[in-house]
Amino acid sequence: LPADAAAPAPRAHGPEARALCTYGDCCLAEDAALCWTVQRLLPAELTPPRTAWTELGLRSPPAPEVVAEHLRRLRSRPAADWALVVPPAANDATAAAGPRAAEAGADVVQRLIAY
Repeated sequence: LPADAAAPAPRAHGPEARALCTYGDCCLAEDAALCWTVQRLLPAELTPPRTAWTELGLRSPPAPEVVAEHLRRLRSRPAADWALVVPPAANDATAAAGPRAAEAGADVVQRLIAY
C-alpha cells in the first residue's frame, strides 16, 4: 500500500512522498508523534478497520522498541530542527503523549529514559 515518507523526506507531501510498503511497516496517523522517524505514516484514508489490524501487522500504540528508536533518532538532531521535520499532526502535545500514555508500565518508561 502507498504510505507517506517520514524521516528521510519530511517536507515532501502528496504522491511524490509515498512509497509501497506493508501495513506492518507503517504507523497510524494518530501514532505519528511516537515513531515518525522509524516507520512510514499510513494515510488515514487507507487505514483498515481495527478488526483487521492484527492480521495486517498494524500496531497501535507502536512497540516500545520502535518508540525508543524514534527517541534515539530525535536525540541525534538539534532540538531546533525538530519543529521543522515533525509531521503537522505530531506537533500537538496531546498527540505526542498518545491517548494511552498512562498505560505504559514503569519498565517501559525506564527503558525510554535509559536511551
